[in-house]
Amino acid sequence: AWLPPLSWHQCKPAVERCQHCECDTDGRFIQYASRVIANHTARTTSYWSPDQALGPPDAEPCEASTKSWLPDAQNCDNNNACSLVLGFEVAVVPAHLKLWISWNAADGLKHFILHFDDSSMIALPPATAFCDMPYTLSLDTDKRLTK
Repeated sequence: AWLPPLSWHQCKPAVERCQHCECDTDGRFIQYASRVIANHTARTTSYWSPDQALGPPDAEPCEASTKSWLPDAQNCDNNNACSLVLGFEVAVVPAHLKLWISWNAADGLKHFILHFDDSSMIALPPATAFCDMPYTLSLDTDKRLTK
């Protein structure tokens, strides 16, 4: 008999519909961002818009793909011009968080704030990320992540 590790969650949660969710071959629940809030004026075209950050990754790695979000700013000194808030359909206790960087993040990822369903937040330190592989962060929490 095979039993999943205790830190894994039964795939899929008891939710009627989860558009941006799937299960991997080991029965782990995988969820992609389903909501996006841009803290700045968004582009009016669909190219590089904040909505491109939703769902599974489909952009070409290390290219200025029109299938990915790019900030509409000359530089990112103003954090609001280069930030997104991503939300999920199902609040779950996460084991890992993966971010796909489709373009060179020259200054790295500066601000990570994880929001939980009990209204608490955790600010994580800046990180270096590369466009040819997802940035993976192992999480050790018993709280359900919402955004």
